[in-house]
Amino acid sequence: AVSVIMYATSKKTIVYEVNTGSLALDNIYEGFIIRDEEVIKADYSGMVNYYVQNGDKADASSIIYSIDETGHVSELLEQFSDTTLRDDDLHSIRDFLSEYTLTYSDKSFDKIYNAKSKVINSLSSSYYDIILNDLDKIIEDSGNTTLFHKLKAAHTGIVMFSVDGYESMREESLNSKIFENKGYKSVNLLENTIINKGDDAYRIINSDNWEIYVELSESDAVTLAASQNVTVRFVESGLTTNAKFEVLRVGDKVYGKIALKKYMINFADDRYVK
Repeated sequence: AVSVIMYATSKKTIVYEVNTGSLALDNIYEGFIIRDEEVIKADYSGMVNYYVQNGDKADASSIIYSIDETGHVSELLEQFSDTTLRDDDLHSIRDFLSEYTLTYSDKSFDKIYNAKSKVINSLSSSYYDIILNDLDKIIEDSGNTTLFHKLKAAHTGIVMFSVDGYESMREESLNSKIFENKGYKSVNLLENTIINKGDDAYRIINSDNWEIYVELSESDAVTLAASQNVTVRFVESGLTTNAKFEVLRVGDKVYGKIALKKYMINFADDRYVK
């Protein structure tokens, strides 16, 4: 009788069949990139010339750009634009164009303008490297020593020449409007020939560490809540890597935070990535 009563009142054990496999969400998200970066402003007004390429690493001794308040020295610099292109620069441009052709997509046609700017910057940088050692003599001969300014890097970092207004964004300020990606615009500073004091001169990235944030549904957040690492595939390039991961809530929205310590330079010109 005791055994019957205990069986009747006890909690039954329910058996489930579990299939062997990995926990995975094969979804495509549009991620928002946050980096440790800042925009450096111009200290003078005048004609601007740049001496490094987009994505170059610079230190405090590197001359990033110059500002000519009169324009006379800039006219002298233009005389060097017919300098023969060096073989290594020619190979670099050829390799870049070959890689761009292989990864070209009609869905990202706007990136052709970035490619054009990179080629133009490579050409400019090539002859600027040639004249950089003679720059002081050119300035002295021009008689404009006090009106021509050589500006060095604010500090060590990766120099970029595009800005979009999100450089100071932090995760606590994330919101749904950012992920709608409406009216997003990145400005190419290399297209400027004249700069005013206080204008954006260049952007500098201070670290190789970067984060990608994705907006999650509540169900995805529950599924991924216990994940500390994820495998991420970048749709456009096909690059696959592992990254640290965490689910966080900002306001009434849930986001996934993908933390990376490499490949930052590959996406230094991007703010959104699939």
